[in-house]
Amino acid sequence: MRRARTPPSPYRALAHHPANGQLPDSASLIRSFNIETNPARPIRPSPLTASTFPDMPLDLLDRMRSFPLFMSASDDFLIAIGKYLRPQVHSAHDLILTEGDEAKAMYWLVRGVVAVTSRDGEAIYAELKPGSFFGEIGVLMNMPRTATIIARTKCLLLVLKKEDLQLELPKFPDMEKAIRHEAHERLTITAKKRQESGRALKLQNRQTGAREAAPGEVATGDEGIIREGGVINNKKRKSPSPGALEDPAAGSALGSGLVNVRQTLKELPLFSALPPDILHFLGMSAQPKTYSPFTDIIRQVRGEAEVIHEAPEGQMQKTAKRSSLIRPRLKQGQYFGEVASLGLSQKRTATVRSITVVECLMINGEALDELWKRCPSGLREQVEETARNRIRKDDTEDVEMIDVGNAAGDAVPATPIRANPQVIFTTPSKPASPVKVESEQLVPKDPDPYLSVDMENLRNRRRASLAPPTPPNDSPSTPTANGSRPHMIDTTTPIKFPVPAMSSPDSEGPTKRARLSTKSAYFDDEEESRSLPDDILITIFQHLNAVDLYVLRRLSTHWLKVLSSSPKLCHYVDLSPYNRRVTDDTLINRLAPFLGHRPISVDVSNCFHITDEGFSSFWKLCGKNVKVWRMKSVWEVSANQILEMSDHAKSLEEVDWSNCRKVGDNLLARVVGWVVPDHPPQKQVVIASSAARLRGQRQQTQTVTLPPPGTVIGCPKLKKLNLSYCKHITDRSMAHMAAHASSRLQSLSLTRCTSITDAGFQSWAPFRFINLSHLCLADCTYLSDNAIVALVNAAKALTHLDLSFCCALSDTATEVVALGLPHLRELKMAFCGSAISDNSLACIALHLNDLERLSVRGCVRVTSAGVESVLEGCSRLSWADISQCRNLEGWIEKGGPARWGYDEKTARISGLDVKNMSLIPPSGTRNRRARRPVIFVVQKGPGEHGPEKMKQWVTNQNGLDKLRLVDVPEPSELREGEVLVKIHSVSLNFRDTEVCMGLYGHHKSIDPEGEIVPTSDCCGSVVKLGPGASESGLKEGDRVASIFVQTHLTGQILERDLGEHGLGLPLNGCLTQYRVFPAYGLVKIPDYLTDGEAACLPVGAVTAWMGINSFQPIGQPLRGKDKVVLLQGTGGVSIAGLQTAKALGLTTIITSSSDEKLERAKKLGADYTINYKTTPNWDEVALNLTDGRGVDVILECGGAQTLAKSFRCVAFGGLISAIGYLSGKEDAAGARFNANVLALSRNVTFKGIINGPKDRFEEALRLYEEQQIRPVIDRTFEFEQADEALKYLFSGAHFGKVVVKVE
Repeated sequence: MRRARTPPSPYRALAHHPANGQLPDSASLIRSFNIETNPARPIRPSPLTASTFPDMPLDLLDRMRSFPLFMSASDDFLIAIGKYLRPQVHSAHDLILTEGDEAKAMYWLVRGVVAVTSRDGEAIYAELKPGSFFGEIGVLMNMPRTATIIARTKCLLLVLKKEDLQLELPKFPDMEKAIRHEAHERLTITAKKRQESGRALKLQNRQTGAREAAPGEVATGDEGIIREGGVINNKKRKSPSPGALEDPAAGSALGSGLVNVRQTLKELPLFSALPPDILHFLGMSAQPKTYSPFTDIIRQVRGEAEVIHEAPEGQMQKTAKRSSLIRPRLKQGQYFGEVASLGLSQKRTATVRSITVVECLMINGEALDELWKRCPSGLREQVEETARNRIRKDDTEDVEMIDVGNAAGDAVPATPIRANPQVIFTTPSKPASPVKVESEQLVPKDPDPYLSVDMENLRNRRRASLAPPTPPNDSPSTPTANGSRPHMIDTTTPIKFPVPAMSSPDSEGPTKRARLSTKSAYFDDEEESRSLPDDILITIFQHLNAVDLYVLRRLSTHWLKVLSSSPKLCHYVDLSPYNRRVTDDTLINRLAPFLGHRPISVDVSNCFHITDEGFSSFWKLCGKNVKVWRMKSVWEVSANQILEMSDHAKSLEEVDWSNCRKVGDNLLARVVGWVVPDHPPQKQVVIASSAARLRGQRQQTQTVTLPPPGTVIGCPKLKKLNLSYCKHITDRSMAHMAAHASSRLQSLSLTRCTSITDAGFQSWAPFRFINLSHLCLADCTYLSDNAIVALVNAAKALTHLDLSFCCALSDTATEVVALGLPHLRELKMAFCGSAISDNSLACIALHLNDLERLSVRGCVRVTSAGVESVLEGCSRLSWADISQCRNLEGWIEKGGPARWGYDEKTARISGLDVKNMSLIPPSGTRNRRARRPVIFVVQKGPGEHGPEKMKQWVTNQNGLDKLRLVDVPEPSELREGEVLVKIHSVSLNFRDTEVCMGLYGHHKSIDPEGEIVPTSDCCGSVVKLGPGASESGLKEGDRVASIFVQTHLTGQILERDLGEHGLGLPLNGCLTQYRVFPAYGLVKIPDYLTDGEAACLPVGAVTAWMGINSFQPIGQPLRGKDKVVLLQGTGGVSIAGLQTAKALGLTTIITSSSDEKLERAKKLGADYTINYKTTPNWDEVALNLTDGRGVDVILECGGAQTLAKSFRCVAFGGLISAIGYLSGKEDAAGARFNANVLALSRNVTFKGIINGPKDRFEEALRLYEEQQIRPVIDRTFEFEQADEALKYLFSGAHFGKVVVKVE
């Protein structure tokens, strides 16, 4: 239940600002989270009132009770320590302690994770979880810090100063003993580890012989030479090996001094019930040992080892099979070596060899003898029983041991003989870094008393979450098997690795694995010159998403430099298409370092896997200059992080927090911000202390220092807010926005913010929202007419208003809107049944003269009279949704929509041309001037009779006379980024005839079999956009042309593009009435071209353009009268080449077998014409026309019969663009020639042209529009005559293009 609120204090916003810049004590810091002085706190009682200890909140008390050190501590000790504890908050990667520094305090970890690292932070030795304490060695032993501590996440520490500890600790001898024993054990292990490592290094360095390899294994050694049976290594290592570290303890969990040895021993089931004094004895007696991989060892605590059974001397070694080579594996928490230690065997019964870097605790004989004397008798009996079982086991069997995670008695084999292999990929920071302790269990964490409960507890209120599950992480809470978690492959980063074939158990030894050499991820850009300058590269890159740029950075080091440093790139970052693959690791380690401070707009909508960790790193690196931040349905990011992001990005202009469940009044108020007013008189605040009252001390007074007047809090440029489905937004936020943002808000969406009532909008009444133009209040079901009255008076500039599903409104609200918002252009009142009637529609018709869009969907009181009045009064109305209005069914059936416009769905199906359409209103209306037709939405969703039918031509690639015209369902479902296009015209190419006859098989990547829709060139209009398609710039009604290869957007075409994404084969083509395209596979068409002319461009014009300019940079086509182009034939490509060459000012020569066609070519601007039938040696004529120099560019369309002559008449250093093969694909008998010699003799470039990319298509369109070039159409066929059109094209009688009119 909420308690009564006192009037707001002028100091509430300053609760986190320390007085005079000094840090507050713990009591004042706790009190700063009281809601009466801090608006960021939730409405709940102060934690101080819930604890029986003075000045200690209950949350903190419970946390301390959970610490292992304080579990048995008395209340007096907690009180004594609690009054000195000081909270300390650290962000991720903060340095807490540095090795070698003076020890001034000890620390308890309350929340978060800290890491024990090397001095340089490169190697991580251990991670400490909440409840751990550290720093006591230096404080108790008066010595410098023994390790470096770094925060891994945002964490909260409780700090106890050295002098305070020394003052209170002697009063509690038991606790002093426990702390000092813990410190002694750590210090002793650290010292032993350093001494042991020094000796071990010398022993290992003297060892020259290699251990004999097990049967079936391959022994690999260092590089060097073999001399006297050993390897002598003369090559210096480039990186330190485990035995060559400068610091012997570096990389060691035991050597770092931060591993709790007693806790490690106590976790072993063997020692779990021992009293503290015996555990202390073991901790002081244990000797640490570290072994590198494949070294014979004795006793293990960390790492992984295998047991090798060797045959006794004098016995024959049995033939090794794979089943016998699978050896028992020992993991953390298992012991060995006890057989010989107990005297049950005179020598070791097996060899134990390390598999990974292993850290052991060795207990010598004297310590064991003392242990057996002190410990219960049952302990030794248990060890002896296990030893006897091991002796009795066969060599190929394993021993069942009680493991760390299986202390209850469930026997689990230490090594599963037939289990499938499990793999985990890890990247150790140093070669000697130990394996992470896998048996630790994470306990549930309660909210921190020092952090914002309002911003954290909302996560616990989630109901029926729709987010997919978070990807499994390798956390200690994963169920264990045999004391260790199942290894999992991290799928966040794609990893390609070879999988060796599995051998049968009876195969002779394990399979050998090939050694693979690795290559650099970057190509050497010195091998080839950069073909494009940086400014052009940047211009191209600006059209790509940031994720695509991140992938492209690997192409070359130069691209990496350009993409990573150019300030013109990565301004717009949209990660929503990759929402299921974006994780914290992706943001922290990949995208954030690459993007830097360049993003201006960021969209992480629906990225369900992002949490505070990834979000924090992302905005800290990339959020400084962001103006637009969209994060719809990002549920795992706390309000605290959103607030910090907003404080960091002071230039924010637009935010989208729709369906973000952590967003509430406090966060919104801080982000919207305010300007600090003139100060009231300074006020002294009394900080009460229960301990001070008990001691009779005087209470402290403190002066709160306010920021100077005029200080801007929050984001002063914020203009657009989307808060849809934010159910924690209440009337308080409405009042705050009115008081502090009324002059700058431009757009506000509050869809389904059901906590907002009339009072929220009534607080708007004294203010004026002069720039607010878009307001969405859909589904705000509790708003009444009073809210609308206040809203209209405050926001007179509204142009778009959505009141759909506001069911409590009446006709009065509609009339107020019509009278008070004269500039309204869009009004949506769907399902506002009590607010829409014929009378209210008449009021709209009378006053809203600028209205363009109106929705009265589902308003049952609307009749034909009301709709007619709106149509007559609102002359600019262009769209009306009247679906589900049952009283309009008669008007619709009698053709009402047809008199004023058309039904949107019917027009789309019938192909009605509405772009330039106008109509005269029906007779009887007051104003009968011509106006634009109104688009009516009459029916939502698919029709009652199923999907509509459309016609299309199909071929089984078995002949031109076998084409079939069939009826198929019209496309209805559009996927992400797709566009539905109504085809108006299709142009034909020689390739289409080959496809229909099954002859298009010279491209190996294309499968020429099966039924398919032919043709690739079309022009049509966009009738429907799929999700996200509008981002391409397309909109309904745009005229577009197709791209031949849908994925060929820039650069050279790839075999995969041609083999998978070519229209008319392998994809279905365009000889149909409707077709779905990806938005990127279309280009907009200039208005001056007809549909038929525009359909001629995709193959004909683009191929001709590339034939002339394929080696020219974009924007720099070949120009000049001194450049000569020879065009073979008068087909579509050649005529398009003639028109292009003349527009570029080039000299042209064209060949044909028809003088009539040559005359037509002259009229188009051909400089010279040659009839190759009457002049067979046309190549010599071409040389004579160029004074023997030759032509610069040849569009080679003839093929086998013309290629040799093309080589003979091309200029030295010229270009032959191979386009077609009209004279055949094979040379005539005896007409062989050496193309190699011909190319060398003229230094010729001979290049195949398979159309061109989208960017070159758009380049050609700019020239076409500039010069008003119109493609030449020889003949146009109706859609039903498409088969005849293909036969006509195949005959070769055409001049220019052949077009099929689809409509």
